[in-house]
Amino acid sequence: MFDNILDSGKDVNSITLEHFHEKALQANLDISGFNYRRINNKQTMIKYEYIGNGTTVFPYYDAIQHPFIYHHQDNEHRNTIGWFTSYSNGNTCFGDLSKEIYEALCTGNLKMLKTYLKIWSSSYTSGSTSPLNNPQKFHFGKPKEWNDIISSHIATDTSVCQTQLNYGTDKEIFKDTFCTNCALTNNCRTYSKLLFLELDWKTSADKNWRRTFDQICDYFDGDLTHEVINEIFNDIYYYLECVKTPYLVKIREIFMLRNRHNYYLAPFDSNILEWELFQTAFKDNPMDNLKEMFHRAERAWLLERIAQENNDMFHQLIDKTKSMTFQESYEALPFQTIEDNHYSWLYAIGSISNREDYRTYYKILNSRKEGLRFGN
Repeated sequence: MFDNILDSGKDVNSITLEHFHEKALQANLDISGFNYRRINNKQTMIKYEYIGNGTTVFPYYDAIQHPFIYHHQDNEHRNTIGWFTSYSNGNTCFGDLSKEIYEALCTGNLKMLKTYLKIWSSSYTSGSTSPLNNPQKFHFGKPKEWNDIISSHIATDTSVCQTQLNYGTDKEIFKDTFCTNCALTNNCRTYSKLLFLELDWKTSADKNWRRTFDQICDYFDGDLTHEVINEIFNDIYYYLECVKTPYLVKIREIFMLRNRHNYYLAPFDSNILEWELFQTAFKDNPMDNLKEMFHRAERAWLLERIAQENNDMFHQLIDKTKSMTFQESYEALPFQTIEDNHYSWLYAIGSISNREDYRTYYKILNSRKEGLRFGN
């Protein structure tokens, strides 16, 4: 070191610091395992489990999964970090190539790193490769040209198709692209739903249906779009006319009624039989009872909401209609009165600041993107 000082003409403090910095760096590399003699002798001490990885995928179809990259579901991880730490020490499975990939990365051998990553990203041997994601998640359906050998190695799962449709893919385009060449359509629930695209109540229903449709559109003008009403009619027609047995549970779901609404549909014992008789009447003659079904569903939906938020208000309102039929209670306690009372209370406690923000039954119903028959 003293020879370096005399010959270089540099400041002695500068050379001393350079010397100790070099020795400290070498010591750190040795401790970390970045010792090229060890690497050449295959004696590296690099602890690969401390090396994180993160791979981002850009699939053309979101439901299709990469064999070796953890699949990111929208509702699983709220942030990027959560996704990048979802599997092992990252979100990527390098399998048997892990050691080679990390070693090439840590030693700066970018040429070998590129080679290993290319092998990793393009190689898959069915029967011997153990992927992070199952093979049935790599494709849609079962192409008709697959022979028995291919089919025995690659499993199928029609739910992948439904997942893709749930992401918002155009149903008609998907059906034409994949279903027309799929060998599974005879026993595929997803495909059977896509056949609903061809269902149009207007081509089969009688004149009473078309007349009622125009009346309902006029009656709910400003509350429900014609597109939503048309989907409701298609749903009613399917569950009452196109199935072997009329499906009353689904009919109720069309109007956003669930089991929890039973009490609010018939809050008193005297209302139970009346509600049952009305359902039968609706099944036999839906068009003549459609407007009342909307009113019953709207009332039950709002009463349930009020009961959850202000039980005292709910009982004060419902006691005014005790022992009344639905029609009598509708006249004695108009729906608008119930809604006004609820809104005024929400406004008073500061939960809402204007009427436009108030969630109504029809606002929720109007947000439905497609008919219930599609299963979404």
